[in-house]
Amino acid sequence: MERVKIVVYSQSLIPPAMMSTLLEQLEKQKATLDSEVVRSPEGILAAVESTVLTVLILTLQAKEELVDLLNVLTMVDDRIKSGNLRSIILNGVNHPRVIGLMKTRGAHDIIDYQSTIKAVNHKIKTAFMVVTQNHQRNQSTRNSGSRAGNEGGGSARENRNDHASNIRWLKPVEHPSDFWYVPHVKNLRFVMGRWLVDVLGPGPAAGFWEELKSERQGERGWVWKLRVQSDTEFQPRQGRWIFYGKQPEFSWQRNLWSFVSTVPFLAFYTEDEQAPEFVRFGCVKGKELEAFENSEVSKLFVPKIQASLEASMKLSKNEIESMGYGSTGPSDSSHPEWNDHEGAVGFEFKPKDLRVETRRRSHDRKSPLDTNPALGEHLGLKDVAQPGVSSGKKTFEKIILEIRMESLNGLAISNGLPLRVIELSGERATFEFPRDSLRARDRLLLGVRFRLGEIDRRFSVEWSGHDVQGVEGAGMLAVGNFTGKGQEELRQALFIFDRREAELKDFFTTARGA
Repeated sequence: MERVKIVVYSQSLIPPAMMSTLLEQLEKQKATLDSEVVRSPEGILAAVESTVLTVLILTLQAKEELVDLLNVLTMVDDRIKSGNLRSIILNGVNHPRVIGLMKTRGAHDIIDYQSTIKAVNHKIKTAFMVVTQNHQRNQSTRNSGSRAGNEGGGSARENRNDHASNIRWLKPVEHPSDFWYVPHVKNLRFVMGRWLVDVLGPGPAAGFWEELKSERQGERGWVWKLRVQSDTEFQPRQGRWIFYGKQPEFSWQRNLWSFVSTVPFLAFYTEDEQAPEFVRFGCVKGKELEAFENSEVSKLFVPKIQASLEASMKLSKNEIESMGYGSTGPSDSSHPEWNDHEGAVGFEFKPKDLRVETRRRSHDRKSPLDTNPALGEHLGLKDVAQPGVSSGKKTFEKIILEIRMESLNGLAISNGLPLRVIELSGERATFEFPRDSLRARDRLLLGVRFRLGEIDRRFSVEWSGHDVQGVEGAGMLAVGNFTGKGQEELRQALFIFDRREAELKDFFTTARGA
């Protein structure tokens, strides 16, 4: 059994209290627990490569550390995808965009600095379990000869034909329309007189199963229909997939299509042909089930299938069925004993929780718009002398802080769009730009507009970049410092902005009764 190693990466020499407690805990367990604390990205790579299974704990104490942290996640991307590395981020930066960037780079768990050490230990324990199970699953798949894959050779295939479930595996056939992928041999099983086959395929958002009038050996036929006929993603050639048995149902828990039949038969038919061109799996001789191993074509379809699953997650089961294109099948109702899918290996894609909250909400809270003057005083709506709050109207004015690029390295830019700000202070700022639009050491002249009530200020400030970093799916980040004129005005604007932000936060906290 491979041991799991904990690698902790922290740039700060003065870590927060929770981090200090974690380091003390690891030091005490040094004799029984393999762990290492590193201070540089290069050290992380060496520590990770020295072991098979890793729990990587990264700390983000300030926004200036974000670029280095994203680089670290990029370096261990292969380990993350293999399932042998689980990453935990101890986050001290309260910014939703920062959290999103870390998620796109493969961060599994993001824990706030204010969390207890008990919560951190729970995440570490879970990470240990996940990487261990992933490793055992990978080893089991290799040792079994990958029955659904192409490995194992002739002798392994002969042994498969002696399987108790009477399954006969055949060499793969490279059919251009084969987008049905069998994740594991366990997904084909015979239970109480019926075959249950769980297969990865296009999600319900891509297509549905429509009933046919034809039958085969007493089983009803179902044809796979695309929801958008012009979409050729899963229609590389003319023809149709037909299954004989119960209507295929999509399992939202495992992200698989479930095919159930006493004599299952899933085959591809060309237009106007009665005989199948390719049988993916089916009972050809009595109760014996013949199935082809996964082809290279089906493996190439897996990324496209995952994209269709992600699209399916954006629609609830009811929304998909309300389109009138057929059913995805029941997902929460109890199944008869023969329909027990326990033991099937699902596709490793975490679905969203599609349940809708049915608990009746409490109505005992008062509305912040109540005309009761006593309530208004507690919400901070009494007259104040702060600019931006109209005295007597007892309301908050809209606040605007906008930054645009006016020139790049001395060259004027017309109609510059507002910049997306990741981090901003009186001395430095991190912006997001389109990919390859900026280089390190570039100088910008930024136009700042600050508006609050009667205040409407416009001024310019110089910014000099010192580091840029491409971010997958999010353009690039540029970190730099403010120089020259405009710094003092920017500090004053940020001071008022931060104060108003805190005031509004208190207002809404009180308004919702928290």
